Amino acid sequence: MSNALRFDPPLVRALAAELGALLAGRAVHPNPVFDADLSATLLLDRGEALRWDLHPTRGWVRLVARPPELADRTPDARIGRVHAPDDERLLRIDLHEGNRFRGGTRALVVELHTNQWNALLVDAADRRIVSALRSREAGGRSLYPGEVYRAPDPQRRFGGSVAEDKARAEWIARLAPVPPPERRGALLRGFAGTSPINAAALLGAAVETDDPAVLEGAFTRWWGMRTRPSAEPVLLDLTSAVQPYPFSLDGVASRPFDSLLAAFDAAAEVTAAGADERERAALRARVAKRVVTSTTGEASPSAHSA
Repeated sequence: MSNALRFDPPLVRALAAELGALLAGRAVHPNPVFDADLSATLLLDRGEALRWDLHPTRGWVRLVARPPELADRTPDARIGRVHAPDDERLLRIDLHEGNRFRGGTRALVVELHTNQWNALLVDAADRRIVSALRSREAGGRSLYPGEVYRAPDPQRRFGGSVAEDKARAEWIARLAPVPPPERRGALLRGFAGTSPINAAALLGAAVETDDPAVLEGAFTRWWGMRTRPSAEPVLLDLTSAVQPYPFSLDGVASRPFDSLLAAFDAAAEVTAAGADERERAALRARVAKRVVTSTTGEASPSAHSA
């Protein structure tokens, strides 16, 4: 299995809600630890830490034991709101510490866009970047300490605060004229919350037929996703990877979990085991290659003497 997890707007929103319920009000060290292995760690009270593994081959977020070498860092700030804008892959954790910061608030901003994962500590008063996991230029944005932070451009897809009847009319108006094989692209471009993770399950047979009833059924699934009151975390068993997700998808095998963090823990274990197996397979391949080379090398002198 591949070990690359993906984030989409429903997952990021559900993760923000779960972390908000778990962490709001807890004591935290005001400066996250950014490491060369592309992890970002918030040091919490009770001997715990929230660790984001943002290397492209990982993508895990886990509640872990605080690293012993960082035990002397006092968690003297407080976690405020944990928030993710609708239809975006960006999560913000507010950190409050009286007047120590200008305005008293900084934010850990975690960007979870495709393979551009990043974490930045931003001052709320002047929106300047205090520190960054990956300092770089990205899509016209300058993500360096001292620069004013600018979030990635929003997607602006349909599906904000809108009544069901209006949403259904928009769905039919946009997708009914599109040839069924092209509806996946139209869905991803036009409707909030959709992603390569959920598009096939949402559309179902609407990518194969012009039947209006089938397209109506696809709308019902999309609307249900947009209006569901709470997450029901699962680990999806995709073709090439396991994927934590806030709800099951039609036609996709999945295992239920008590929380998204528990699903991320399970995904980390599965992908780590997969990495070990790939390493063993690579070693076997190298050994086999050496055996073949050695055998070829021994055969050559014999052939020459004959």
